[in-house]
Amino acid sequence: MRALRIGVVVDARPGNQVQGAQNAVADLMIGLPGATVASFKGDLQYYFDDDVGVKAYRTQLLPNAPMADPEYLQQHAIRVDAQQFLISTASYSEADLAEMVAIWELFDIADGHSLLRYVLRFLQWEHGIRATEFLHALLLAVRAQPSRYPSTAWLLRHFLTERQVLGGWPAFYAEIARFAGDRFGVAHDAAFAVALDVNRMMMPEPGRRFPERHALPHDFVAYFEQHARRGATHRPLSEFQPGTLEISDPYRMCELDYRAIEQYDNHQVFFELAAPISRRRSVPNFVGKNAA
Repeated sequence: MRALRIGVVVDARPGNQVQGAQNAVADLMIGLPGATVASFKGDLQYYFDDDVGVKAYRTQLLPNAPMADPEYLQQHAIRVDAQQFLISTASYSEADLAEMVAIWELFDIADGHSLLRYVLRFLQWEHGIRATEFLHALLLAVRAQPSRYPSTAWLLRHFLTERQVLGGWPAFYAEIARFAGDRFGVAHDAAFAVALDVNRMMMPEPGRRFPERHALPHDFVAYFEQHARRGATHRPLSEFQPGTLEISDPYRMCELDYRAIEQYDNHQVFFELAAPISRRRSVPNFVGKNAA
């Protein structure tokens, strides 16, 4: 029986939120018996839709665990590597597992680190393109044509260590817009341009001075907040009047060298800047990589 949605960690300590609401993080296991590539994408999509942060981990066979029972191992055709991590079962092959891991790594960058947090939601809300379908298609396109999407290809290999993107943020978001047009026929109209600009502005970059106040041709904050209200009528972004986006940097993200620090903080990810639309987070703790 597949059970990938194994729990949600909620950090609700008083005063521990940027915006005063609870923070939820779901832990998923990659490659439990019964899992498939499609089911794993479904689990990621489930939490994306509720705007819950996700951390995912490879499944490891532990001594004396029910999964280690010889009958269970045989029933599910479980194979493990030298470290006892599952590498295949009756429901997925080694290649399937590699695909699940690759999808997770891109999802972590896109939604966990928020590089595509607003773009993905705009595309899902306005064009019916599920976030996980967009990301999987992007992964396949970059594999097939890395030269057409060089910033994204570089990001997949190096972002989690470098915390930057080849060519800078404008080049990356231009690639994403081009891919959305290539693969899904999404026009680069005024509304899509706002979503791309908002996502770009929410990314840390050295030399910025805060607080910032950005004028937008359509009120993205009001647009985003309407989708958080269950049962509300959802108008397209193009119908919203001009608005502003106020961005701050309370934890000095634009001054940090991400190649020299690690996060130690309720296993949440901290990368995007702070705004009314940013994901609610607890106070981060950053430590040097060489700290004792």
